[in-house]
Amino acid sequence: MQTSPLGQQQVVVLGFIEDLSEADTAGVLDIPTGSLKSRTAWALVTLRQVVCEEEDV
Repeated sequence: MQTSPLGQQQVVVLGFIEDLSEADTAGVLDIPTGSLKSRTAWALVTLRQVVCEEEDV
């Protein structure tokens, strides 16, 4: 996850690890909910790529 942009890391930590709602996560980051959803989608793409690369090693 360290290879992903900070914004993606933040949404993963707040939304999935800290279990904040979308509204709460967007509020903490001071971004619109739509931006949060976009960052989350890209973060999951990045995570999938990392996991697939590690499985191939």
